[in-house]
Amino acid sequence: SASGSASGGAPTGELSDEFKERQKEAAAIVERGRAAKSTASSAARQKERESLEKSLAAARESAEMKDRVALQSNTDKLLAEREERQQAMRRQEDEMKQGMVKREAKAARELEEAKQERKAKAKADEAAA
Repeated sequence: SASGSASGGAPTGELSDEFKERQKEAAAIVERGRAAKSTASSAARQKERESLEKSLAAARESAEMKDRVALQSNTDKLLAEREERQQAMRRQEDEMKQGMVKREAKAARELEEAKQERKAKAKADEAAA
């Protein structure tokens, strides 16, 4: 037949319709593959984004924890220094009080000794008179 194709006898019109149909199917399969791949890569990107967000959150939490620990450490150090200063001031106050007590006791002894000396002198003067 004059309208036969080179591939073996089927009319050219039928072959091209079947070819077009297969091409459409192939294109649809390729498109479904692309969509699936896109969905998969979108899901992979989403997972990667979530993973990065988790890592970032963990890093932020770790940094905040380090800051809290450093702050607590500084606070503890400042409180300890303050306590040391307060103890030193209390010791100084105690020493000053003890010093005052000793001076008062010494002054009281000296006053008593002076009284005794005056009494003794008065007696001696009386005896001499």
